[in-house]
This record gives sequence, C-alpha cells and structure tokens, in this order.
Amino acid sequence: MAFQITTLLPTIKSLLAMTEVENALPVVLDLVSDYTGAERGCLELYDETGSIAFKRARQHGQDLDDEELSRISKNVVALARLTQEVIVSENAMTDPRFDDPEHSKQTILNQKLLSFACAPLCEGEKVFGVVYLDHRQEEAKFNQETRQLLHELTELLAGPLRQSLDNTLAQRRERERRQRHMQHVSDELARIKGYRDMVGTSPAMQQVYQFIEVMKDYDEYNVLILGEPGTGKELVAAALHRASRRSKKEMIAFDCCTVAESLLASELFGHEKGAFSGADQKREGLINAAEGGTLFLDEIGNLTLDVQKKLLRFLEEKQYRRMGSNTVYRADVRLIFATNKDLKKLVTEEKFMPDLLDRLERGRTLTLPPLRERGRDVLLIAEKFLQTFNERHRTQIRFAPEARDWLLRYHFPGNIRELDKIVDNAAFGLLISLDDDQVMQPHHLSRLAVAHSSRPDGFTAAEDSFYAQFLPEAYRSRNFIAGRHSSEDKNAKYDWHDQLHVAVAQALNIPFRQAKDALIKAFEYNFIIALLREAKGVEKNAIARAEVDPKTLIEKMKSFGIKREWFVE
Repeated sequence: MAFQITTLLPTIKSLLAMTEVENALPVVLDLVSDYTGAERGCLELYDETGSIAFKRARQHGQDLDDEELSRISKNVVALARLTQEVIVSENAMTDPRFDDPEHSKQTILNQKLLSFACAPLCEGEKVFGVVYLDHRQEEAKFNQETRQLLHELTELLAGPLRQSLDNTLAQRRERERRQRHMQHVSDELARIKGYRDMVGTSPAMQQVYQFIEVMKDYDEYNVLILGEPGTGKELVAAALHRASRRSKKEMIAFDCCTVAESLLASELFGHEKGAFSGADQKREGLINAAEGGTLFLDEIGNLTLDVQKKLLRFLEEKQYRRMGSNTVYRADVRLIFATNKDLKKLVTEEKFMPDLLDRLERGRTLTLPPLRERGRDVLLIAEKFLQTFNERHRTQIRFAPEARDWLLRYHFPGNIRELDKIVDNAAFGLLISLDDDQVMQPHHLSRLAVAHSSRPDGFTAAEDSFYAQFLPEAYRSRNFIAGRHSSEDKNAKYDWHDQLHVAVAQALNIPFRQAKDALIKAFEYNFIIALLREAKGVEKNAIARAEVDPKTLIEKMKSFGIKREWFVE
C-alpha cells in the first residue's frame, strides 16, 4: 500500500502545483480515506498564527456540510497537534486517554465513535496541519499498521502540501492587499473631483484613475493607451510616469506624426555620423535620452514597418543599435504607446506587424472614454478651463444655466481638445465685446462647435444652438435623451405652444430652412413626450391616441433617443 502511495506522489505534487491548496484537499483526502478504509476524513491546514486556514471533511467521496463538520472530534485533533504524533484508537468510547477532564469525550460519546486515527503534518517541529480519519460502525478499523501508513504518508505529503499552502496563503494575502488598496483608491477618489491634473468623477474616469494607481507599482510593464483624438492620452501618460518610481527621471513625449518616415528610426534609436545623407554628427536617440525614465510614443500607428521591427526587438531584448553602428546598446526605459487608430485593422491591411501588436497587448492596455461618455465631467472640465481663462485675463466670466445645458447636450467629436478650444474662444469673444454682462450663453459656444457634425439625437450643432436660444424650456427637456432626466424633469410642463410664437418671431434671424427644420423637430419631440406621458409609456395607447403609423412613431422615438420606459408608472 505504501508503494502505491509513493507511485502516486508525483501526481499529487503536480496537482498541488497547478491549483490552490483548497481545491486539492478533496483529492488528497479521498486518496487517504480509500487506502485506510475510513468512513469519514478531515484535513486541516493552519496559517502562521495557528488558526485554521483551510478545512475540508469528506465521507465516501462527498463533502460534509457544516453540521456534520462540527461533529469531528476537536479533542482528537488537539491531542495530535499537541503530541506531534500519530494518534490511533481501536475504540474511542473506552480509550482512557480521553477520560482526563482536560480532554472531554463528549463528542466521542455523542457520535458513538469507535475507531479513529489522526496524524499531524509537520515542518520541522511545527505542526501546520492534521489528517483525521474515523469509523463509527467498526471497532479496531485502525491499528499499528494504520499508524505506520499514516506516518509515512504524512511525511511524503508534508512537503508538497506545505509549499501549496504557502503559495495559496501568499496569493490570498496579495488579493486582500489589492482589495484594500483598490478600496483606498476608491475612497480617495470619491473625496476629490479628479486625479492629479485630470478632472472628472464619472465611473469611466474612476476606472482610469484606478488603473494608474495600480500600474504605479508595476512600471516594468509597458502600457498601450487607446482612445479618440483629444481624450487626453498624453495627460494620462504623464500621470502614469509621475506616479511611478521613474518619476525622478524625465518623461519624453514624441509624436510619431511630426517627423518624416525616413527619420523615425534616427529619432528613436539615434545615428552615427555619416549614417545617412545629412547625418553630419553623431546623435543619441530618444530611447537613450529616456534612460531610467519613460518614453511616450504617440500615434504609433504611423510607424513604418522597418521602425516597427526595430522597436519589437527593443521590447523583447531591451537592446538596440544606432543607425550606422553595429554596437549593441541596452536601455532601461518604460514605453507608453498611444494611438487613436484600430491597430488590428492596420494588421489586416499589413501596415502594422502582428508580432508587435501581440507584444503591446502583453503589457497593459487602457482605453480612454470619449467626453460624450463622461456625463457631467464636461461641466467640471469646462469650469476648469474657464477658471484658467479668468485667472489669466483677470475676468469673471461665468456660464449661464442654458450654456451648461448646451455643454451637456453637445457631443464633442473633438473631445477635451475641442471643449478647451470652444470655452477659450467663447470667453475671449466675450472679453473683447466689452459687454458688461460677462455671462456665457449657448450661442457663444455653439457658433464655435464643429459645423453640422452628426448628432446621436439627430440634431446638428447649428440646430442645437437655435433650439437652446429659442425654445429653452423644451431644450432643457431634452436631457431625457442623454439619460440625465430626473423625476422633477418628468413632471415638468412643456408649454411649447406658447413658446412657438416667440420662436417664430426670433427665427427671422437665421435662414428659413434651418429655422423650419428645427421647429418641426421641436414640435415632434415635444408631441411624442406629451403623448407617451399621457399613455404612461404604453406604445399601443400612444399610437391609437395620435392616429399615427406605428412604424413612424417608433422611428421618431429612436431618432430622438426617447424611451417609453421613462413614462411607465
């Protein structure tokens, strides 16, 4: 029997190495129970304090529930831990070792326990676990042969079990440390309006901040930042650098679009004198200049395939050669890459190396949210830009409520970069107007927006401006579209009939077709809102009330982003 156990030991070791110790306990326990003929078996493992870290009890290949688990004799286990010897009893009911008042045999009597055996798992002189076996129907099930078998078995299993226990406890501590760390980060971020130079409290940005906090301790990893133009990729790269241990060194930022393709390799890796036409002197590259720090490469989708090959070698080996030189140099540099392009698409177009993409994705990837997905962050960022302008020009310009509504409604295809430009130019326009009322209105902002850009709700920027100016109450109601409506909004009255006369009179200031289209859309939107509210969100009733084609109503609701669920009571 001992020979069979020995032959199975490599399999047990492999199992313990591949999985956490708690997942391997049932297999080990079933093996021991089968070889000894035990009715029940229990395996306990202890942590550094001696407390139970893992415990598993089995009976005929099935886990015991908590009630059955409580019936395992704690006194037998305690005796094995104390003596560090294999304890065997042919009849526990009459065993004199448990007549001692200090070792109450209440559980033994309640269970009518007959045979049992219990062996400690030891590392040196320290017990880190026990194997417990019993049988409640057969007397003398375990004997001196069982004692010898358990002694040999526990000696064979002690090493692999101890190693697996240490690994599992280390993993558990690391998970707990990360959970505490992430909770600390979340608590800190909830206390403030942003992170470092970044502003925003939206869930999307909380994830970005947490990514930076985690990655500051792992600066051996390169990072790939994805996102639309203007989402703040360089700002995030700078935050990653400042948060890391490399912050004492420089972060060098390089836009791969700003240099001719033929000079990209020279910029990154440097060149020797005479390496190519115009190379009048030796030059160190950016990788050398960023030694010990961070190199931020923006728009890596623009790198030539030749430069990509050189970059891939550097990522794999941390080695490079200057152009015109055979000397191999090493560099300790963290690389942060950024692009707004679809690198997988570039791979299919054979413009980007699949091996390089694979290498980049082995690092850590962060996708930045576009501004339109950041909710009310747009107001915080706009206020920051306006505050900067006011401090620079000693002005006191502020946003009107309608202007704040416009900021929430506009989709900003150019993201933060466009928001900065719009706020700065609008504020400067107010400054030079010499208007005593330094309040920014929607039309100050909308005239600077991307003309006729596509809108998720079907409105152009020009129409949006008209809507905000001439139908302000209905304009505010459009917060429904962005999902920012409140119960207060739902019960608001939209007196668009009265506003229509005012709007028509003021519409003379803009082209007829533009005013007509905007007013029609205003009517359609408000009509559907009123209709669904009256029908309590039931489309069938709304269709019957309006006498409109069902397909038309559904298409209009979809184009405006109106959802019937808003009105269901």
